[in-house]
Amino acid sequence: MSADLSYSWQEPLSFWHFTAQAGYNRRFSSVVRGQQVSSDDVALLEVARPHTADAVTAEASLFKYILSLKTRLSVDGAYGWQQNRSWSQDRFVTTYGSHYTVGGRFSTNPIEPLQAEWRLAYQQNRLRGNGTDSRFGSWSQQWRVAYTLWSAWRMEVSGEWQRNSLPGGGDSQSFSFLDAALEYKFRKPKLRLRLELNNLLNVRSYRYTVYSQLNTYVYRYGLNGREFLLTVTL
Repeated sequence: MSADLSYSWQEPLSFWHFTAQAGYNRRFSSVVRGQQVSSDDVALLEVARPHTADAVTAEASLFKYILSLKTRLSVDGAYGWQQNRSWSQDRFVTTYGSHYTVGGRFSTNPIEPLQAEWRLAYQQNRLRGNGTDSRFGSWSQQWRVAYTLWSAWRMEVSGEWQRNSLPGGGDSQSFSFLDAALEYKFRKPKLRLRLELNNLLNVRSYRYTVYSQLNTYVYRYGLNGREFLLTVTL
């Protein structure tokens, strides 16, 4: 069972645009999934028992385009809540999860050869149930600048930064990436050469944490360091 509601408003002459959406979903199931933990083993199992799971979502966005600057600004936010049941250590556990995200985006093309984009967002997740109450926050930022010269050369620089932290002075994890690219288009023959310089900061590894209904997962990734890639497109 589900229900959705949406709203949209715009002012064409002043380039304002607002959208909002909300939804509710209830899922029925005759099986409860979970796990059984022993001293040296974790068993995944299913228990036959009817139950329901509920979820509520809402999101909104506001856009503004500045014609004289050829610039687009936007802010957005989202909220979600869910309730679910699982099986853990010979008993049923009800968990409640919620999250919210707020962010903003900026993109501009003030002169024909130049393009720039920037995005900043914050997200927080909360999980309650089985005697625990955990929170997890994450900042993220992405940006890109591109410049086209004489319709043949194109230079591009982009970056990404993310910081994950546990509120209350807990552990934090952060990583940054910086990439660049240089491209040239031949007219005759129609050929495109592109040189990509990835991971200029020489990041060797990064990790992040994900919280599920019962467990905490830490993902660790290893990288090869700086990367140079040359591609030819006909």
